[in-house]
Amino acid sequence: EKGDWVCGFTPFGYIKDPANINHLIADPVSSKTVQYIFRMALDGIGSLEITKRLNAEGVPTPMLHKLNIGTCQRFMTCINEDNYWMQNTVAKIIRDERYTGKNIYGRRTRDVIGDPHTLLTARDTWVVVPESHDTLISQEVYDRAQETMRALREHKCVPRNDRPLRGKIYCGVCGHVMTRSNGKNAFYYCKTPKMSDACPDHDNAVPEDDLMDAVLSAIRTYALCAVELDRLINAQSDHAKTDKKAVLKRLSAAQLKKEQAAKRTQSLYESLVEGSISR
Repeated sequence: EKGDWVCGFTPFGYIKDPANINHLIADPVSSKTVQYIFRMALDGIGSLEITKRLNAEGVPTPMLHKLNIGTCQRFMTCINEDNYWMQNTVAKIIRDERYTGKNIYGRRTRDVIGDPHTLLTARDTWVVVPESHDTLISQEVYDRAQETMRALREHKCVPRNDRPLRGKIYCGVCGHVMTRSNGKNAFYYCKTPKMSDACPDHDNAVPEDDLMDAVLSAIRTYALCAVELDRLINAQSDHAKTDKKAVLKRLSAAQLKKEQAAKRTQSLYESLVEGSISR
């Protein structure tokens, strides 16, 4: 209710106040990108066209910005050092009302425990604290920008076991997570060429069945390697046990010789004392 910032990572466009970690201030670099996106939205430019312009102009993406400032956040949707703006990222920024200086709590809820998917809650349940941090966008600009956006459709998370590869397939050209088609013969494809002319146009749609076959083949190979490794470890263990027995046998023989030598030395000493032998 005081409007303190209580999350671990800041929204794109903000940094934590060095004097108070519960207060946000505008980031000198990324805040200008946020304002630029809203200006284009006010001009009636759609999120897809905004995405293309940002990529064409080489504006650093949120991921690159996080890496440049040394953040420890590692939840990235791209495996390459360079990456592209995506339409859903732009849309998420335009819809974020926190840029008006408000802190909003309880806006979304996790509908399935253990799944990152969330759902928007009823607005009357939110805790909204205005003027909590620096304002990047006025409320009027924010409201006008929303008119350029499509209505947000919320989808409930339906746990499914038939999509084990979702979020795990990356494009070999641009490095972004590939999208899964919805259909009977599902396949994964890359959206990046639609977002940027700088990305080489590539038709790399891959049937899900082919991917599953490749994954299963790899799993079987690793399983065979694990079995073979287990056999080798057992063989080494048996060899070590055999070596240990041989060493113990040699040690026992050496100890016996030592005892015999000690007895002979004792006998010779006694003979010397009795005078039966010379020194």
